[in-house]
Amino acid sequence: MVVQPAWGYTVYFVNAVVWFLLLVIVPVEVNLFYGLVSFVFLAGTIVNLFFNPVSGFLLALGAGVQFMLSAAFMMAKGA
Repeated sequence: MVVQPAWGYTVYFVNAVVWFLLLVIVPVEVNLFYGLVSFVFLAGTIVNLFFNPVSGFLLALGAGVQFMLSAAFMMAKGA
């Protein structure tokens, strides 16, 4: 079993904080920023796949869903 690198947990934590901010404050600027964060997050999970396939896959799946949701939020706000 491959050990999850420490930064992997940091990514989970940062993502949770960003999700919280997204739910509390939802201006277009935050959604645009979150879209960029999700994109970087998704790229990071691809790297994480090499370290831990199972959690990396779940992380990538979650990031993909979040990226689509943030895009939907932006479209809904007419950004």
